[in-house]
Amino acid sequence: MAVRFFRHGELHLVILAIVAATPMHGYDLMAELARLFGPRYRPSAGSIYPAVEALASEGLLTDADVDGRRVYSVTALGSEALTARAGALAAVEVRTGVHLSNRPRIDAALTRFETRVRAVANRLDPDTLDQLLDDAADTIAGSVGANQPENQ
Repeated sequence: MAVRFFRHGELHLVILAIVAATPMHGYDLMAELARLFGPRYRPSAGSIYPAVEALASEGLLTDADVDGRRVYSVTALGSEALTARAGALAAVEVRTGVHLSNRPRIDAALTRFETRVRAVANRLDPDTLDQLLDDAADTIAGSVGANQPENQ
């Protein structure tokens, strides 16, 4: 029995994130999925096109004819859905090691960090967790350098 690479709802979310970064047609989307997740995941027209059509029927994607090809792009509602599901997208990124978010890098990195910490937080003493987070923040602040002004 084959193990599914994407968990329930993840493929739709990943497609939405990829198309949000760059509108593309189905073949390019399949190539991008293969590039990002291969060889662990091999996209097929039988899984990608139904997912794209479902996203379009929900109003999250739209399509336009460009040089005889159907090119998909994210709608405003799709962008809102990505924002609302930033934590779920971060969980996919953490699990797969692939960065998909088109949000500013710091926001995406912080969401991934939060996702990873929340996954283990209930197994840590709260005081230990506070100290670890403070140490991480101090390390990050220290890596900026003492001579750089804040807010730069």
